[in-house]
Amino acid sequence: MGTIGIPAQFATGKRTYYTTWVFNVLQNNTGATADLVTQITPNFDGKIIKTYWVQGTPASTGAGSATLNLEINGVNLSGGVVTLTKATCTPAGKLLTGTVVTGGNSFSKGDTVSVEYTHSVAFPEGNGNLFVLVAGQW
Repeated sequence: MGTIGIPAQFATGKRTYYTTWVFNVLQNNTGATADLVTQITPNFDGKIIKTYWVQGTPASTGAGSATLNLEINGVNLSGGVVTLTKATCTPAGKLLTGTVVTGGNSFSKGDTVSVEYTHSVAFPEGNGNLFVLVAGQW
């Protein structure tokens, strides 16, 4: 009798999979700088690949200006910043891509990930979703 190999899908060892985290954001956040989400513990090793924004209710009045960025263990990623302005936050459904993620984006299962919101001019209204593409190792 010959040996029977273990099919790849049942082999031990880490596999890469992709998932998307979604965070709903109200743009009329009153604090100049605040963590919208503080210290998510992903419970797996991975890295942040890309960020993007999809506008919900448009920002139609005022002159809002803000940025969203991610932190791992309180340290900003290099890249992944999404810039929001009144002009870019309309119409509903508009897609904005974050800057290219270039470093500081790997995390271990015990690390924490936070979403930081900073504005120079507060938005009087509007909301949307921040999408974060993650490559995980399991």
